[in-house]
Amino acid sequence: MIHDAILLLWEYHNKPESTHYEQEFKEYVVNLNDAEKDIFLKIAKIAKYHGSIRHFIKKFSFTSGKNSYNHHSKHSRSSSGLYIQALTEGIDEILEPYRLHIIELEKHALSNPHLPLSYILGSVEKFKFLLFTISKILSSIKEKNLYGCQILDVLQHHALSGNRETTCALQNLLHIVHRVFYEQLCSWMLYGDLKDPQKEFFIHMIENSMVSTPTLNTTKASSIHSNDRNNDSIIKYGKNINYEINEVMRPYYIPLSLAQKILFIGKSVVLFDSTPFEAKQDSCLISLGKDLKRFTIWGEKETDFHVNLLELKKAESFDVYKLDMLVDEIKSYVTEHLWIVAGEEAGVLHELQLMKDFYLLGRGELFLELLRLSSPLLNSLPNSVSTRDINRAFQAAARAVLLGTNKDVEKFSFDIPYNKQNSSLNISNCEYGLLNGWSTVVLKYDVKWPLHLIFTPKVLHQYNEIFRFLLRLKKVQHDLHSMWYAFKESRKNSVWQLHNKLMFLMDHLQHYLQADVLESNYSKLITEAEKIKDFELLKTAHHTFLLDIRSQAFLLMTPNEEDDAEGYYIDYQLNPVMSNIMDVIQLCDNVCSIVNDPTDHNRDYLIAGYSTRFDDLVGKLLKLLTALSTQPCGMHLARLLMRLDFNRWFSSTAHLTQSVSCIL
Repeated sequence: MIHDAILLLWEYHNKPESTHYEQEFKEYVVNLNDAEKDIFLKIAKIAKYHGSIRHFIKKFSFTSGKNSYNHHSKHSRSSSGLYIQALTEGIDEILEPYRLHIIELEKHALSNPHLPLSYILGSVEKFKFLLFTISKILSSIKEKNLYGCQILDVLQHHALSGNRETTCALQNLLHIVHRVFYEQLCSWMLYGDLKDPQKEFFIHMIENSMVSTPTLNTTKASSIHSNDRNNDSIIKYGKNINYEINEVMRPYYIPLSLAQKILFIGKSVVLFDSTPFEAKQDSCLISLGKDLKRFTIWGEKETDFHVNLLELKKAESFDVYKLDMLVDEIKSYVTEHLWIVAGEEAGVLHELQLMKDFYLLGRGELFLELLRLSSPLLNSLPNSVSTRDINRAFQAAARAVLLGTNKDVEKFSFDIPYNKQNSSLNISNCEYGLLNGWSTVVLKYDVKWPLHLIFTPKVLHQYNEIFRFLLRLKKVQHDLHSMWYAFKESRKNSVWQLHNKLMFLMDHLQHYLQADVLESNYSKLITEAEKIKDFELLKTAHHTFLLDIRSQAFLLMTPNEEDDAEGYYIDYQLNPVMSNIMDVIQLCDNVCSIVNDPTDHNRDYLIAGYSTRFDDLVGKLLKLLTALSTQPCGMHLARLLMRLDFNRWFSSTAHLTQSVSCIL
């Protein structure tokens, strides 16, 4: 019986899934008394734990011959992979003391044939909790179909036990499995190589689409509405590739901030490995005498970082703090290198100036001439030649203001979507007229590598929202300034009074946007960009710049930026201040249209109605500004209110009880 118990502890031949001990060991315990029977069943239970572990190791180890599987199968993920194989290797290693103890126990039994069963039980009971814990871990892996980095979560959870021997053994097991993790981490961060054919790592690759040339993606007209996850996509080996954090695979003890830094480092390495040929051969960079080695990101630092990662890999326990410190050091080096290429060589400050000159109408004379040439085109519905015509008008406007040979102008072009894109828009939801050129025109920008990391499709979409609003406002202001010619000999005071009020409102709104919003925020951005030498900080500053402009120009429709409208027009009803401003702009269009129409016999009647409408809209606008400007985030509204109602004329006309002087 003693030898039967030892043999059972060495190798359990029955089915590990069975739970009916009495039936399994009926032939063993038939001649035992109740006390011995109870002891034998306890030994059998320990043997059963070991048997289930051995069964798992034989099935999934490197040498089992059964570890090949189709990783696309949902139900067989845990049957293979580097992590599961490292797990079986580690378990086999930490159970070596158990096996050696059984051998010594067998030798002792042979030399002492009168050993009781209680001695065998007492001798192996110290392994019971360890075997039970490992068996529980393996059961959890099989039941939940866990694989890859998910296995690390289970091991880390069970390693936090109160049993010293078990904790020590599981820490050793974690150390073995973490070797795979560090191998993948090192390959990703230092070489941009995601050695993960079975998608076990917490970073995974997404192939978006095939492209014809191996260059970085630039902004296309159709990319305005692309999902934001494609913003930092890289074209490599003819494929549009993006990398993301797979939250399902991220170990819970790896903070999201740390995972994002690891993702950024690897993507930056991939980016430089995918440097387009034309960027490497850029004449302006060659003229600066820059060596093409700047596109190999590490240089002499590669060995240092590799050694540091190797030291963390060899450490007995996984230290998240030390890993975070090392990742911060690597990230700092990467961002500095990115700044050298993007900030100093690609001229990011100059490109930011171009954003201001074109998207924010900094080149006022250019767009004033463009309005003169293209207003009839933009007033009509788009057709198949609208894009061609507006680009011709843009080139003519550039020549008229002596920018025809400027290379910066060549980076910009217009697109007016037609047919499929327009037909997909819901015209019934557009509150302010048909979807003409003013609401659908898109200013495209040829993004220079590697500035596509800053000027992503989503960022350019936001720039276009601002551009369309400013262009529409400039058009209305230009039309109002042109009204005097048609009525220069008119003696009707009602027309001139309405014209002056509209001009006053539009001029001060334009001054608020240009001086208080665009110019002030741009100055802050440039001041910060000149001080920092960190690419990520520059991205953050630019993001804040855009967010402030959209907020202060009333273009933020929803609290969550991800919920922004994805169409070519904006549903201005979502912002009450912008809704009111667009009503005033529409009123200006109506006034300009009837004034310029000499055949309109109801002009006097319409002018009177428009005057009443203007008073109502201004009163509503002032009430909104007065109410919202008292909020903590309403300082920009107070500035606009001060410009519109600096002499309390509007507030007294609208019979408001509170004016701007009560707020400031």
